[in-house]
Amino acid sequence: MASERRSQSANLTQAVFRLRVNLALSVRTTREALPSSLWSDRCVGGRILINPHHNDFPELLSELLDALNLSTWDVSQTASTLGCTVSQLVKFLRHEPRALDLVNEQRKDRNLKPLR
Repeated sequence: MASERRSQSANLTQAVFRLRVNLALSVRTTREALPSSLWSDRCVGGRILINPHHNDFPELLSELLDALNLSTWDVSQTASTLGCTVSQLVKFLRHEPRALDLVNEQRKDRNLKPLR
């Protein structure tokens, strides 16, 4: 649901974006080809180039969380797999605080240190 704009179509666009982020946070899949071409296009020189309001953000968030799940929430291994740095992954997760909370919850269950 979105109602912060005067335009119905703008509110619909915002609501769909929120739905996509919520799905990225709640649905885990196993991906065979990591990283995807979208991830490779957005990860240049170890840096993740994405605005958290961009339409590609939910898909990238989903891919990152899937990769973390596959590596049993090991951030170093995931960063290596995705071709970026650990600090870039943490910075990316900070764009969606619920994602960072989810990762820290999973890490806590595995007796790993939380990300800051």
